[in-house]
Amino acid sequence: MQEELKAHVGYGKHLIYHGRVPKEEFLEQWKTYQYTLMPSKFLETFGLVALDSLALGVPVIGIKKGGLLPFVFDDLAVDSYEMFYTTLKTTITDFDPIVRKSQSDRCLQIAADYTMQTRVDRFTGLLPFSSNQDNKSLLLVSDYAVDI
Repeated sequence: MQEELKAHVGYGKHLIYHGRVPKEEFLEQWKTYQYTLMPSKFLETFGLVALDSLALGVPVIGIKKGGLLPFVFDDLAVDSYEMFYTTLKTTITDFDPIVRKSQSDRCLQIAADYTMQTRVDRFTGLLPFSSNQDNKSLLLVSDYAVDI
């Protein structure tokens, strides 16, 4: 994998390969980022990466639909993949540390208000049956980077 990344056109200039990084070190690095980009080509069902980002105080720039709906602020939402460049350029050019601090505070609040019950409710809303119907049980397994 490392050799494939090194062969990438942007390697050394725009792409940095860190290799395997311990979770604690990765989370500390992530906290220093200004934004998390989520240019997903697919409808995110739950947006767990976005929720992890918010829990670290890092706002998400992404398409506000599906699982990302509650985690992307209106001023950082894009309608298309082409808008990522424009939104990112504007966000960088007009960067304001006071606005960014406010965004970070909003991120932390959203993550703090997100509970396991919220996740269960969102998941069961997608099912063709109620989790209480016919004594069906629901098992949720998560790979959150941040303990929510």
